[in-house]
Amino acid sequence: MNKKFGFTLIELLVVVLIIGILAAIAVPKYELAVEKSRAVQALIAVRAAADAQKRYFLETGSYAATWDDLDISLPAYKIVNSGGDYAYLDNGWEISLKTTSLVLGIRSVTGRPMLAFDLTSGLMSCCTDIGTETQKWKSVCVSLGAKEAAPSLYGRKCYKM
Repeated sequence: MNKKFGFTLIELLVVVLIIGILAAIAVPKYELAVEKSRAVQALIAVRAAADAQKRYFLETGSYAATWDDLDISLPAYKIVNSGGDYAYLDNGWEISLKTTSLVLGIRSVTGRPMLAFDLTSGLMSCCTDIGTETQKWKSVCVSLGAKEAAPSLYGRKCYKM
């Protein structure tokens, strides 16, 4: 008896093909999940900065221009430019204090999604560039709780949160 043990080339090719198909489905979903978690971290930082700006406004009658003026520290993040109005987070987002009563979170990637908190109205918006990767960032905004359209901001399509 001449028994052969092992797999044929066709069987191995079928297994590799199945693994390739599963990877092609899983990798984009994984990348989207990672972006959603980064956006949640930025959302928490934007809300914390907005709350600190509100406190500063109640004390002084104006909004803070720099991070040093605020009673906030972001321990989970790296603030590279602590003397200025930008804090660069280690997850690819930057949080900006705008003296025009806005706190902005901007992701430095294609499509440049943005989280915006308007201190005067209390409106939190999630915005995406019009065009590139709009659907991907819109799904990130929806996962953060964005529902209906909001006024556009800096040429971006925005959704209320």
